[in-house]
Amino acid sequence: MNLHQPLHVLPGVGPKSAEKYAKLGIENLQDLLLYFPFRYEDFKTKQVLELEDGEKGGSIWSSRDSCQCPVLWFQAQSPAL
Repeated sequence: MNLHQPLHVLPGVGPKSAEKYAKLGIENLQDLLLYFPFRYEDFKTKQVLELEDGEKGGSIWSSRDSCQCPVLWFQAQSPAL
């Protein structure tokens, strides 16, 4: 396999998928291997007090009456002085 081959040579990548990749500037296998997203979200577990100002965090909680566990996302902010 050549790195300069178009993406449609990969199993499961058809014309529609190749078109979506092209919008990201990914035209061949080399482009795909060297593509890095512009943003990375880190969802590691932290205590609320460990969050930095402006850092996003989440809280998982459950109710005794429900088997679902909703996730609440928030952004840490310093208290107004």
